[in-house]
Amino acid sequence: MKVGPEEGAYTTLEDAIREAKPFTTIYLTEGAYTCKVPITKNGLIIEKRDKEKDVFILGCGGPVVTVALEEHHFVVFKKITFMHTGANFNTKFKESATQQPKYSMNPNTQALREFDIERGMETILWLETGGLMTRDCIISFQGLPKGLKSRIPAVVAKPNTVLNLTTTQLLGGDGHCGGVIILNANCQISDCEFRNFNAGCIYSIAKSYHKVIIQDTLMADCKVVGVYC
Repeated sequence: MKVGPEEGAYTTLEDAIREAKPFTTIYLTEGAYTCKVPITKNGLIIEKRDKEKDVFILGCGGPVVTVALEEHHFVVFKKITFMHTGANFNTKFKESATQQPKYSMNPNTQALREFDIERGMETILWLETGGLMTRDCIISFQGLPKGLKSRIPAVVAKPNTVLNLTTTQLLGGDGHCGGVIILNANCQISDCEFRNFNAGCIYSIAKSYHKVIIQDTLMADCKVVGVYC
């Protein structure tokens, strides 16, 4: 399936996801897209069509991409740049400042107490159920407004999910951005780069039977923690 304003059969990524059958490859032509519908179909591969062209998936409220698949099902993104602009952050967090994130109540997860994990799900990639893989992607907070005080994670993997990040660059911003939060999930991070995360790179809260593998990964210009387990 091809998606694009001129050459694609579909003009929006949302339409393509709705119409796609399981195990369909969706090719995105040059441009910026949104993904306002959850990904619920197994085996989708979403990638840019042209090697020399840039493809962005953008969002400003809630997760940029939400994955809600059945167990053992997966979606793959290739050579895509994901960005959260944070356009509504200041208003949203002002309204909900008195609420408490769910995971902060557990004494074993105090390292996560300042992240807004459950309250508004503000993140770039939100893995609710199933599996998510990225290959040669960029996950960026560099469009966030300056002076943002709330801690925002780039990627969240919820319990019993499977997250696989390979040759992916994760970029923080001027605010209190965090990298990846793994909550009782299986995760492999290989050949990746984390840069400019003022609220830490990787937080993993896992049981003994979960597999969390981090290998050949660079963490630079980050604060608080590199890897918390």
